[in-house]
Amino acid sequence: DVWDGFPQARQRLLSQMADSANPVVLTGDYHQGMVLDVHETPFDETSPIIAPEFMACPISSVLFSQDVTGRTPHLRQQLDNHGYLAVEVTPDQLTARFQVVADVADAASAVTTAATWVVDAGDPVTRQV
Repeated sequence: DVWDGFPQARQRLLSQMADSANPVVLTGDYHQGMVLDVHETPFDETSPIIAPEFMACPISSVLFSQDVTGRTPHLRQQLDNHGYLAVEVTPDQLTARFQVVADVADAASAVTTAATWVVDAGDPVTRQV
């Protein structure tokens, strides 16, 4: 759910994240895959980025394929596919791979990597590889 009705709770959480080493947000359940920047002050693009957010694609839910870039300035990538998120974590790096399914109704359907993003320890800014 969105945080719009809970601004104080959101700010407390963001403040705790800003004070943490290497926070990463893993989410889903929006019917799209996304890579986003989490800023210290929500919707203030001039405030520091404190964490990346990786939103997993839905495996079988109806897709929301509407372009959200106009209302989501912190969006780095939007993926309108069925699939899942595979995450590998090492002490130095987090790698997030968006795995997508060609046809969710076909159990033999191919699974491919649609995008791969990396976060280095100590740097909250993601980069696509």
